[in-house]
Amino acid sequence: MVYSVSNYLDKLNIVLEGEKAKIKGEISRIEKREKTIYFDLKDSDGEPAVLNCLIFRSVYKMMGIEFQEGMEVIIGGEPNIWKPIGRLSIKVESVELVGEGVLQKAYEFLKKKLEKEGLFAPERKKKIPVFPTKIGLISSRYGEAIHDFNANLENIGFKIKFFDSRVEGQEAVPDLIKAIDWFNKKSDCEVLVVIRGGGSWESLQAFNNEAVVRAIAGSKIPVLCGIGHERDIPLATLAADKSVSTPTAAAQFISHSWRETKQYIYNLQAKLLNSFEELLFYQESKLTQNSEEIKNQFSSIYHKFPLLIEGFKRIFSIIGQTINNQKENLAKSTKTLKEKFTMAIDTANQQIKNCEEKIKIQDPKKQLRLGYSLVFDGEKIIKDAAQLSVGQLIKLQFYKGSADSQIKKIKK
Repeated sequence: MVYSVSNYLDKLNIVLEGEKAKIKGEISRIEKREKTIYFDLKDSDGEPAVLNCLIFRSVYKMMGIEFQEGMEVIIGGEPNIWKPIGRLSIKVESVELVGEGVLQKAYEFLKKKLEKEGLFAPERKKKIPVFPTKIGLISSRYGEAIHDFNANLENIGFKIKFFDSRVEGQEAVPDLIKAIDWFNKKSDCEVLVVIRGGGSWESLQAFNNEAVVRAIAGSKIPVLCGIGHERDIPLATLAADKSVSTPTAAAQFISHSWRETKQYIYNLQAKLLNSFEELLFYQESKLTQNSEEIKNQFSSIYHKFPLLIEGFKRIFSIIGQTINNQKENLAKSTKTLKEKFTMAIDTANQQIKNCEEKIKIQDPKKQLRLGYSLVFDGEKIIKDAAQLSVGQLIKLQFYKGSADSQIKKIKK
């Protein structure tokens, strides 16, 4: 079968696709462009062999490594032939530094860079809540770190949300970044705790990754790091708001305020109990003393009781005599009052009779019976002839009956 150049290169790329490999070498001829970084990987054993490599900037940032000429690395990726020029290149997906000296050099370089930016400055750090209850825990579900943390956490009802993340190798970088981002966007945690046990300097490189360090520094939620280490402090620990040396220490730090408060409450409880016992003993003594006093008082009263009875008898006798005297006085007063009241009624009746006699004497009808008459001008009684005029109509009232009359002549 005869292929065109293009078809043959396509077939080669199909064959090469998925042929991922890890290759060790030294970086050289670095060319940084807008979206891609190109570099050569030379054989570190001195053989005249070179691989063309490319890495996308998004992947490069995740690596957290600043490429430098002569840097020995292990790259991970798959081959691809670029058809326009027929060049074989490795599309890089991971980069690991090789050798402790190289790792240390990269560590110091990044540390100085981030220090200059103020990423480790104390004034930038957020305060860990004194009494946190909601904890976001980032670590691997495998290993002793989780066990050590849980075993040393005070049992006061913490609410823990756990994010399973790899904590070793370059593969841990995206996990750690994703975990921090998730907690900041979707949780109400009061503190994030990032933990892992101790290990070699190489195994801790994910915590010296620039992207991870920046994610920790940029977290809105305060971050507590408990990463085991023997010498140099991981950069993630320097960027954290609070750092301790082990997962156990992280649990103890979270529990510290709660443990102290529980001890304070226990001491206060004991103090209150002692005070109550002292008060109870005092009141008991006071009660015993008062009981004796009451008993003595009662005995004294009991012995004086016959005298009190005699005294009461005399008082009741005096009261009875006084009541009898008052009864006699009341009877006398009542009799006198009745006599005076009867006399007053008799006097009033006599006065009424006298008035009736006077009224009878003054009764106009009695005068009319004797032949006298009354002269009226309308309703008015005429007492004087001067009140009359000739021709005036008047009324004459007799003892029996009346008559109308007209004035003919007036004699004064």
